[in-house]
Order: sequence, then C-alpha cells, then structure tokens
Amino acid sequence: MPGVQQSLQELVGRLPRLQKDHDVQRACQSTDGLQILGTWQKLLVAPTTTLPAAGCLHGNLLSMVSMLIDTVLSGKAEQLQIAQSAAVLAVLRLLELNPNISRLLPRLLQQAGSPLHALLSHHQQQLAAAPPPPQAAALQTQTSTQPLPVSAAAAAVSATADPELLALVTLRALQLHPALAHTWQGSSWFKLLGHQLPVVRWVAVRGISTVLGLTDATESQLMSQQLSVQEQVAAQLRWGEERTAVALELARRWQPCPQGALCCSCSDASTHRAAGQQQQQQQQKQDQQLLPPAKGFVRFCGLQVPTRSGDSTIDSVSSSSSSGGAVKWGCLVQTATITAALESAVLALSQGLPIAVEGPPGCGKTTLICALAAATGNDANALWLHLDDQQDAKSLLGSYSCSAVPGEFVWQMGPLARAVVEGRWVVIENVDKAPPDILAALLPLLESGVLQVPSRGQMLTAAPGFQVLGTVNKTTTTSSSSAAHDMLGGLWAIVRLQSPTEAEQLTVLQGLYTELTPLLPVVQAIMRLVQMAAGPLTAAVQAAAAGAEGGGQSWQQQVAAAALRGAGLRPGELALSLSRQFGTRDLIKWCSRMVCNHGVLLQCMLRPQQAAIKASDNFKISKRHKAAPAAAGALADGSTSGVTSNSTTPLDLSRLDHELKYAAFTETADLFAGLVAKHDAKLKLLAAVAGVWCLADPAGVAEQYEDLAKPNLSVGTEELQIGRASLLFQQSSTAAAQTGNTHSFTPTGHALRVMERVGVCLSRGEPVLLVGETGTGKTTTLSRLAALTGANLVALNMSQQSDSSDLLGGFRPVGPGEALVPLLDRFGELLRKTWKRGSNEEFLSRTLKYAQRKKWGHLLAAYKAAIAKLKLDEAAAAATADAGSNGSQQQYEDTSGTAA
Repeated sequence: MPGVQQSLQELVGRLPRLQKDHDVQRACQSTDGLQILGTWQKLLVAPTTTLPAAGCLHGNLLSMVSMLIDTVLSGKAEQLQIAQSAAVLAVLRLLELNPNISRLLPRLLQQAGSPLHALLSHHQQQLAAAPPPPQAAALQTQTSTQPLPVSAAAAAVSATADPELLALVTLRALQLHPALAHTWQGSSWFKLLGHQLPVVRWVAVRGISTVLGLTDATESQLMSQQLSVQEQVAAQLRWGEERTAVALELARRWQPCPQGALCCSCSDASTHRAAGQQQQQQQQKQDQQLLPPAKGFVRFCGLQVPTRSGDSTIDSVSSSSSSGGAVKWGCLVQTATITAALESAVLALSQGLPIAVEGPPGCGKTTLICALAAATGNDANALWLHLDDQQDAKSLLGSYSCSAVPGEFVWQMGPLARAVVEGRWVVIENVDKAPPDILAALLPLLESGVLQVPSRGQMLTAAPGFQVLGTVNKTTTTSSSSAAHDMLGGLWAIVRLQSPTEAEQLTVLQGLYTELTPLLPVVQAIMRLVQMAAGPLTAAVQAAAAGAEGGGQSWQQQVAAAALRGAGLRPGELALSLSRQFGTRDLIKWCSRMVCNHGVLLQCMLRPQQAAIKASDNFKISKRHKAAPAAAGALADGSTSGVTSNSTTPLDLSRLDHELKYAAFTETADLFAGLVAKHDAKLKLLAAVAGVWCLADPAGVAEQYEDLAKPNLSVGTEELQIGRASLLFQQSSTAAAQTGNTHSFTPTGHALRVMERVGVCLSRGEPVLLVGETGTGKTTTLSRLAALTGANLVALNMSQQSDSSDLLGGFRPVGPGEALVPLLDRFGELLRKTWKRGSNEEFLSRTLKYAQRKKWGHLLAAYKAAIAKLKLDEAAAAATADAGSNGSQQQYEDTSGTAA
C-alpha cells in the first residue's frame, strides 16, 4: 500500500516523536496491508494523534473511519488493542473535520452506547474508588452492590476515555448535529451535574441549555449554581484549546500539499498532468482499491458522496482519468468543462448544499444532474419539477381534497412535501422562473432543511438523503448571476457551465457515437453554417468555435462561410426564420438518427473507408491545418475534401458513396432547415448544406428533397414503410391499415414527404410540431398515419383558455347522474342479450323515463333489480342442473342393480 505508507511518512515528518514508535516504523517499511491499516487505526484513536492523522489521510479519512467502525463492530478491536472508548472519542472528535462521518456514527453508537452513559459510568467508578467518610460507610456497604445501570459497552468506554475530552467532543457533536438529542436520554445531562470534574459539569450545563433551548440568562444562572468563577474560566479555556486545535487542522488544508503527498483534491484536478505526476495518479488508484469508499458512499471526482441505497459497490468515477481522454458516465461524456463543473457540484453535494446549475441552453445542465443522480443511486426516485409562472405553492406542498365520504375532505400531500419526508432528490428545472410564493416556500427548506406547510400548521424536517438541485438558463439577455441566487439570498451553490467548444463537442459526440467519427466535423460545419445564416456570430460563439485553435477561425467556420458564399446567402439573411439556438443537443439528435435509421448503410460503407484512411500515413497534423483554407475555398465550387475529425485522421467526402452522403443530407436538412418557412430561402440553405456534403449539383439536390421527391409508401406484415421511416403496427393485424378509409386522403408528393418526416420523428420518439395555414392537411396527415399504423389518435383543440387540467385532469364536482347515465345504453344491450323473452322493453322504457326525469334513486334501483334477478336465475339454473344429474345417477344405479 504505497499510498497509505506515503501518508504515514507524511505524519511521521509532522510528528517526529513517532520515529521512536516501533509499530509505526515497521508499518512504514511493511508490505502487509492489514498491518498498515491497523497502525493507522491505532493512530486515529490515540487522542494525541487523532487530528494530525486525520489531516494526513486527506481524501481517505472517511474510508478509514468506516474501517475503524467495522473493526469495533466485528469484535476485532481487542486484537489491535483498541478500546471502544477511544473509537467513540475519535469518531466524535472528527465530526467537524468531515461532516459525512455523521452518517457512520449511528452504527458505532448502537454498539458502543451513548457517550453520556460512559461519563456516568466514570462518575460511578470515581465514587467507588474514593474513600467514603466514616458516617457513610454503612450506607455505602448497602448501596455499593447496586451501581447506576449502564451498558457493558459504556463501561468499557469509561475504562480508558479521558472524561473531560469525551465530554467536550460530545457537546460539540450535539451542537453540530442537534438530532443526536433525540437518541440520547435527556435525563443523563441532569445526572452529569453531580460529576466531580468541573469541565464535565460545565458541559452538562451547556448540553441542558442546548436541548431545552434555555435563554442566556437562565444558562448563566444555572452555570453559577454548579461552578465557581475559577472553574468556569478553566472549563472555558479547556473548551477553547480543543476548538483551536480543530481550527488549526482545518486551516492546514489550505496550505500547499507537501512534495509527493497523496491528496485527492490535487490529484483529481481537471488539468493536464505532467509525466511525473502520472505515477502519483496510478498510485492513488491502487490506494483506492485497498481503501474502498465508506459504506453508503461512492467516490466521485475524488470525493465521497452518500448514496441513497447505502451500497458503495456502485462504480466510482474519478475525473483524473479525463486527462487521458473522455470518460463516459451514463449519457455524460466528461470534458474539461464538464469535469470542472462536476467537481464543483460534487463538492457542494458532499456538504449537503442546494445546487443550482447555471448555463446557456444545451450546455448539459440536466445531463450533469442525471449523472450525479445515477452515480449516487437517486436516478430512479428523483422528483423532477418544471416550474412556470402559473404554478403555486399549494400544488407542491399539498391541499385538501374530497374523499369517498360525502362532505369529507382529506389532506393530500404535495410532491415536494412527500419528497422531503421520504428523503428524495428534488430537481427543479428553470428555478429562476418560479413564482414568488414557491420561492418563499423553498427559502426555509434551503436554509434549515425544514419545510413549512402553513395550511396544516406543520413543519416537515427533511429526511436523510434529501437534496435540492435546480437549473437556470443563462442567455445573452440575462445577467451573470442567476435570479434564483439573488432572490434566495445566496443559499445556492452555483455551478456554472459554459457552452462547449468545438473540440469538446467533437469529444462528446465521439464518446457517444464512435462509428460516426469521420462525419462529425462535417455536421459541426453545417451547424455553424446555420448559425451564420441566422445572424453574425457573437464574440462568445466565435471564441467557443476557436477553442484551442489560438483565437483564429476553426475549420468548421471556414467551411460554413465558404458554403454560404457558394449558395448566395448572406450572414443573418435568415434571422427571422432561424430564431432558435442550435447546439450540442441537435448534433446528438442527428447522430442518433443516423445510427438508428442508416445503421446498415454506415456499417457497409463508412467502416471500410475508415480502415483505408487509417492504413495510409499521407496526412499529418501540420498538413491538415494548412489544407483548411484550401478546403474552404473549394467549397465555393461545390466540393469538399480534407474534412478531419478531432484526431489526425482525415476524411475525403468525395470517396464516400452517394447514398450515404444523401442520407446524411436528408437528416441534416430535417433538423436544421425545417424552421425556414420561405421556399426560396429554404432552397438556398439546402443547397449550402448539400455543398458541404459534397453532393453533385447542390441546387438540384435541394429541389429534389423539397419539391420533387415522392417517398414510397408500403404496408408490410409488421410495419409501415414510408421512405426512410419505419413504423411498427400497434395492432395484431394489418387489416386496419389495408382497409382504412382512403377517400379523404390523396397521397401526393408533398403529403408523402410530410408523412416521411413525421414518421422519422415518431419512430425516434421525438416531439413533432406541424406549422401551416388552416386546411393544409396537418390533422389529415396525422390521422392517416394513425389509421395506417393502428394507433389511437387523441385530438385536442387548444385555445387561449386551455390549461394544464385539460391535459392532466383534475377534480370537479359530480352528481349521481354523471355516473348512472353512461351505463344506460350498455345496460339495455346486456338486458336484451340475457333475457330474450319477457317484458324487457317495458322495463327498459321505465328506466329511460327515470333517467329523463332525473330520478336517480329509481334508476339505481332498476339496475339493482336486474342484477338481483340475474342472480336468482343463475341459482335456479344451477339447482336444476344438480337435480338432473342426481336423477340420472339414481337411474343408472337402478339399472345396474337390475342387471346384476
């Protein structure tokens, strides 16, 4: 264990007296991991070395404390000569150095008992050891065999614990975590008022004041009754010494680490490492294998954060590995920007602070939160709230609603209140857009972890594991500080995300879709083209595009500018049509479409091209950068070559098959040109996109895509094929698709092109927005698609008066008629099928009159009468069947007897 030994050598250099300790010296030279860990545990529990040892352990402190607690619980502490007293004292003392130790403390106290009982046991032992006065000798003889009842664990603690230090750290633990007062008996504080040691009595007075919430005057009066002025001063000095020692140890963390020291915060920084530091990172990885995360924690970015499931077997993630390439965690690919944001978020998460992720749209705010939730096991039960100015606090806290009993109202807890009670994560999207009453409800929750419910007069304390996270969209029109940060008084830990550079975009796309690596720079250039057509690039976009290129124009920008000039478009000409910001989300959608819709084509045509390129060594990095202007100039003539990926591997688009390039063009056109309404402007933009893909006759390709193409519509046995879109049938047979009503739908070229584009979106589960004048066939197209696939189409006519209850549902008062009238038609059908003879029509006419005259009681009685008659008929039929079977059996027996 070289990493732990290195920390041990750092401790020996800090405390030279340990050089004479034979156990420590043997551990520094030993290769036995158990011996090294045992030595560390002894150093942690020794009062004189507890704080220095914790400071030298750095990021492994929580793991070592967890191992110490496991040693005590397993009964192996005696083998290491570690008493429970020392373990309890050390863990309580380290609470201030690492607040997460409080999550491990209940396991230890459940075995070792309350430290207050240990102090009482020490008091009893002192009384028993002191010689009693002569007049009390007889009384002591009678009562010495009946000491104050304490646990056996507490007696073991009192055997070696320093009572003054134990009392001081117990008081500090109570101040840091007031919830401990509910687990410790409050009467024990009063019993400690009779302790012989003045420091213990001083601590007892402070503990009683904390538990009961006494005023300063009452506490001072009680203190003067129990201690003299000299004793109060001495106890205050002893308290100050302990506080100063802890403060100095906390201050040492801000000092530069010693040369070669193992420190997670330094080794996991998101910067490029020198060659000499790579050995240190490898050493830390080996150390983490021998010192796994504490129980109920996971190591993320060098820090240990609690998990919801309490299982530390979740794979740990360290951002140090991002220096050697992108790390994929779920759907998150770590880059330099993401890694820095992750470290800030994990640091706030380990401290239990509410987190607000701020950044422009599409920079990865929600993906970052999803990665944190997946790493800590909170992704399955996290509560996601999308707030707007129409919501109020009642929808989150709860309200009274009608019950099954008429006139009775019951309390229905809201989603936020339920999450607070259950200890779940709450993710608030666009928290800066929340109305003031919701922000007012969040304020005490963020401040003290208490949610106030005014309508119930309740105060809900957040359960362990509760965490609030939010996202804030930062655009060019908003200030640098989020509105939520200003309105809530700076209670959020702000994590700022910037738009990824082109190099980082390429890294993300390569990490998610490796098979598309040669095509990714091309689609990046197309996105730059669309951004230029929407308006001149801002300084921020230009800086992001330049990235690490030294401030000059990137290859993508040069290609985009040349394509615009070749198509006859000016920058900003399509500003009114392309008002939406395009970003990484659109590139990921394009990659997903290419892989899902054209996977076979990619495998057949792109991989051989990649293999041929990798086999050749004709291109170098220097040549690539020199060829970029030439490639950009060639675009004006309608050709593209020399497109490169993030690596040194180039790609010549002229070598690619036309079918693959046209498939990439169609997906690009759907995503980036669908917003343009003007036909001529859209044809120019499509021609520019076709030129980037090196398609022959870009203007003709654009016209073919927009005006001339007529996708093939075929109905198969299991799916519907419309051009490149494949939709599975949602019914067991294709009869509905083959015999559907076609007289109201004419499969024109325009209608089929729209159906194809909508079908691609439906196959990918993407939301679709059809924009057009009234009567252009929007609803008809969707109805035809639903009829062909057997899907159930629900049409909702929205207006300015529509609200969320029209979509989600809600409560409204209902009468008995609304429940009985819908059953009338079905009741008549069943009645005629059940009794084909009799006066059914007369009975049905009476029930119809009951409904028309709104005599709901009579109508309900008619329903019940029919059901009762049905039960009687069934019973009679069953009795008749039984009688018939018995008669046949008797006849068979008589016949058998006669034959015999």
